[in-house]
Amino acid sequence: MANCYGLTAEPLPKPLHGADADYSIRTLSDRERISIEDYFLKKDIKVSLKAETTAVIVPLAHVTGADLEDFAILVEFALGILSVSGFQPIMTAATLSDANCSEALRRSYQEAAELPTFPKRLVKAAASTWMRHFFAARRKTTDKLHI
Repeated sequence: MANCYGLTAEPLPKPLHGADADYSIRTLSDRERISIEDYFLKKDIKVSLKAETTAVIVPLAHVTGADLEDFAILVEFALGILSVSGFQPIMTAATLSDANCSEALRRSYQEAAELPTFPKRLVKAAASTWMRHFFAARRKTTDKLHI
């Protein structure tokens, strides 16, 4: 099954890591990281992802009608709702199937953002559950979410 990955430049706090159904927030595996780096290398772009890179993973079927840029914005918005303050940019978005990267997008930000602060009571699968509900609401809204 293919999934969309939203990768953060700085790792998300460990209490946010968890899984709910097909949605998860976790550290990118070595195989996934190398596959994304190889995708960019084939395009003559040198990208080096940190071993502690956090991935927000959403099933591709639940992202219909959104390209990778739109997906990255949706994940940033969803993480912004969870945070108390600050902003978590998604620096790389990719589509992987069985840890093989078929599409990827590298994004850049000109201005430094204050990294987010998340509530201390937000633990385990709560963040992944929020992502599942957020993308379900997006799918059920006829006119989609305008962010």
